[in-house]
Amino acid sequence: MPIPSTNELKRVLRSEGFSIYRSSEDRLVLAERVRENLIMDAGVVALLERPARVQLTTRAQSSVFPGDSPEQLESRARALGEPARSAGYAETTSAVVQITDPGDPGRTLDVVTEVVFVKAVASLAELLLELRFAVGLEKIASPRRG
Repeated sequence: MPIPSTNELKRVLRSEGFSIYRSSEDRLVLAERVRENLIMDAGVVALLERPARVQLTTRAQSSVFPGDSPEQLESRARALGEPARSAGYAETTSAVVQITDPGDPGRTLDVVTEVVFVKAVASLAELLLELRFAVGLEKIASPRRG
């Protein structure tokens, strides 16, 4: 089955148990429920241009790894994407994003390194499969315990 229009795809995704964080004409950003009343960006996007693609963003924050260099943070974010790379996703970009204080734009609260992976899909079934896969991956680096 071909990938439907944006509005129809939103209905399909909701019926399949996905939550949508944000949408536009050519993209649906999925959400993760942290608590019943709180949803957050899942780092997974359905890109609806032709060809349709699934985009996955992995992240590492300097506040979580205060001694890491920018290269080490990028390496941590990239390592989270290895399962996706093994499943046919390609790395497309990496970026350093400064999180500024909303009350003082000159003050940086944190620095996040992001790595983006993308995979083209040809059908609705493949899109749903890849969205489930991507949502299930760890996308934010955290210290290993034990």
